[in-house]
Amino acid sequence: SSIAGRYAQVDRDGRNIRLLLAKNPASWLEAFDMADQAPTLLSVNARDPDGRDTSWLWDVDYSPLRDGRPVLITGDRAYDLAVRLEVNGVPFRHVRSFDEALQAVPPGRLDVIANYTAFQDIRAELDRVN
Repeated sequence: SSIAGRYAQVDRDGRNIRLLLAKNPASWLEAFDMADQAPTLLSVNARDPDGRDTSWLWDVDYSPLRDGRPVLITGDRAYDLAVRLEVNGVPFRHVRSFDEALQAVPPGRLDVIANYTAFQDIRAELDRVN
């Protein structure tokens, strides 16, 4: 079930979007375990509630995402995430917005894993249309 939007599933434009909140390295790894082998959007911001330091990205092992699924990245700190994914050998595509991510994947499942403010941004976007 959904708790404050966590684990929520929303249907939009032929996609079943599942929202997974990841607030620290351990919860990112847990989210990877929960995500299907479906297109996955990673979104990272570094605003006050998140903390401005993104060095924690180096404490996450992103190798579970090398399973062939399409990986998209977005958020205020997408370029920091891009460097980390490159080092872990995870192919990805940068998208500028959540809507661009939706257009970049075929109908079906889209898992979204995001830190706190990125999660809230995407949740707000979905609430505006549903």
